[in-house]
Amino acid sequence: MQSNAESLPLYLKPRLLSIMAVVSALTVVGLLLVSRWAQMDLDRDLKTWQDKLGLTADSRAAAVSEWVDDNFTEMKKLAANPSLQIYFAEMQDASHENAKRETPAQKAEALQRGEPEERTEPAQKAYLRNLLIFTADRMGFVPQSLPTTLQLHTDIPFEAHSGIVVLDMNNNIVVSTPYLGSMEPQLLERLAKLPPEKPALIDMYRGDKGVVNIGFTVPVYGIQADPAASRPVARIVGLKPVGEGLFKLLRHPGSTEKTLTALLVRKEGDNIVYLSPLSETGGALEKTLTAKPDKLAEAFAAANPGAFSQGRDYQGNAVLFTSRAIPNTPWTLIMKIDTSEALADSQVRRSGMMAIFILIIGVVVITMFAVWYSASSRRALMATRYFKNMAAVARAQERLLRLVSDSQRQGIYILDKEGRYHFANHSAAANAHMQPDDMPGKTASDVLGAAKAQEITDTAEAALYNQHTQSRIRRLNEGGEEVIIRAEYIPLEHIPLPDLPENTPGVLVVEQDISEVVHERERRLRLHGEIIDTLIAIVDKRDPHAANHSALVSQIAFEVAESMGLDAPMCETVRTAGSLMNIGKIIIPAQLLTKREDLSEEERRMLKDSLASSAALLKGISFEGPVVETLEQVQERWDGTGPQGLKEEGILISARIIAAVNAFVGMVSSRSYRAPMPIDTALKTLLGEVDTLYDRKAVVSLANYIDNQGGRAALEQVKAA
Repeated sequence: MQSNAESLPLYLKPRLLSIMAVVSALTVVGLLLVSRWAQMDLDRDLKTWQDKLGLTADSRAAAVSEWVDDNFTEMKKLAANPSLQIYFAEMQDASHENAKRETPAQKAEALQRGEPEERTEPAQKAYLRNLLIFTADRMGFVPQSLPTTLQLHTDIPFEAHSGIVVLDMNNNIVVSTPYLGSMEPQLLERLAKLPPEKPALIDMYRGDKGVVNIGFTVPVYGIQADPAASRPVARIVGLKPVGEGLFKLLRHPGSTEKTLTALLVRKEGDNIVYLSPLSETGGALEKTLTAKPDKLAEAFAAANPGAFSQGRDYQGNAVLFTSRAIPNTPWTLIMKIDTSEALADSQVRRSGMMAIFILIIGVVVITMFAVWYSASSRRALMATRYFKNMAAVARAQERLLRLVSDSQRQGIYILDKEGRYHFANHSAAANAHMQPDDMPGKTASDVLGAAKAQEITDTAEAALYNQHTQSRIRRLNEGGEEVIIRAEYIPLEHIPLPDLPENTPGVLVVEQDISEVVHERERRLRLHGEIIDTLIAIVDKRDPHAANHSALVSQIAFEVAESMGLDAPMCETVRTAGSLMNIGKIIIPAQLLTKREDLSEEERRMLKDSLASSAALLKGISFEGPVVETLEQVQERWDGTGPQGLKEEGILISARIIAAVNAFVGMVSSRSYRAPMPIDTALKTLLGEVDTLYDRKAVVSLANYIDNQGGRAALEQVKAA
């Protein structure tokens, strides 16, 4: 039996051979194009991960650098403290005078008489120690397991190699925090290698007790001395255990990738030292490996900060990685992710597309043979009808999208990277006093004017550059009325319009008029404030001796809350609760509030219960923060012996702050039955009751505000008002 080719007419055989040749050529070209596309897709994914890892590494490196700078800043503030410089100079002068007045023979006679070699500790040294303790508590220069009985005195049977110490130029301890009584030999060796005249980092090291510490040293110059022309008289060294405070900065917030990891490493000779933990349960300085840039990804990253590459990490996993050098440190931050996770979706996509392309090639081959056997005119007619229907569908979809967008009250439009409109719905066109069909092709400056367009085009450029949605709120004056517009700028990789080239980036802008909502909220806040002021005025008239008490508590408590790093809503809660804490005095008889004789126990109980009355009176009012809950917990005690039995961190931080500030203001304010207490005496009284009545952090922050942040002047100003 003859084959189909042999049975064909002679004049058709050359045509069949030509078609087969064309099909073969198309198959080869198709496979080459598919391979080329797959490589381009892989390169695009790698570029995407390069950008993502780079942005993440930049943010984490900036956070680590800021952490280092914050520690140096606090140490420099301490070194530049005039009191420290003056007291240190006085202590040095006193030491020299004692050395002159007391001969070795006199010292020997004193020792034979049983006198101690050192006399009573000078007040300057005690002041310096308290200053160091406050700074150490606030900045974390404390041991990992500090005894709960530690107080602000020098007789501490506890020693750890963490804290803050002032050294003379011979590295002798002048004064230190109580728990840092000596310097480890390896620490002294490191200090000897650092220049004493400028700030320096004491890099991570494992101490004698196995704790990994890090240190910061800054010089101390004499009062009014020129650092450029004189040598330091001392140096301050701050040591702290390396832990979650630093390493939590390596975790990128919102990351969903399981293997996306940030590491801190440093190069030591021919080795790479892993500074950050390598697992959830690991610790610092966990591993050291030989630096082989051609085999170890971390070694390559440390040798080439800023580069993006592929390699194998210390576990032998294939990874994508980039790195950033941390300024003023020998550290390198490495951001890496397993290649199997990073490229998993894209590999599936490429495999699918390869299968689709191969299937398409097969379909094309079959179609060409079908066309050869079928009437070309009929196939062409069918194709024409098909594309005509597709065009009709596309036009219908376009009309539907136009109808949907025009029905929205929000202004919706699309800008390209040059600020040129490519789409605008009816609301956006109406805001610009134009027709929707007239806006495409015009720039924002042409439509809105240069002044109004500048902010829009700048925000659009930022959205395109960062590839993140940008939000902006604009306040406009239209016809004498303020109009508030909230706009979302959504980056588009490609503007989906048929008349534009592929990969034409743009920004979808959605504008919403939120004037009514914002104005209503501002009106409500003003009314809220006016009501609070009215209530305070009523209380002040009934109790003239405590007229400024609420205002003073509110102001100081707000400053303390801000210095402790509380967020804005909690700071505002502290301010409001402090203002309203004495509302309960409305139900107390006026003669009791103005009584000049000593109060009886029952009268004192009535005044004390006014705080609970304040919370009860405000119970039904809706506040933006836990104002009522704060007032209910103000009388709770740190040790849990308060009315509700709440203790320590179980008490709202706002209540702990107001409790300490209220007690302080009460002590330094005059009352009808007693004179005011001196500020220093009041602070000393509060410090003696920390960890019993009051939270240590709140009291320390209050003392810091009063002594170092202008609190005394503010206190006198409010009391005099």
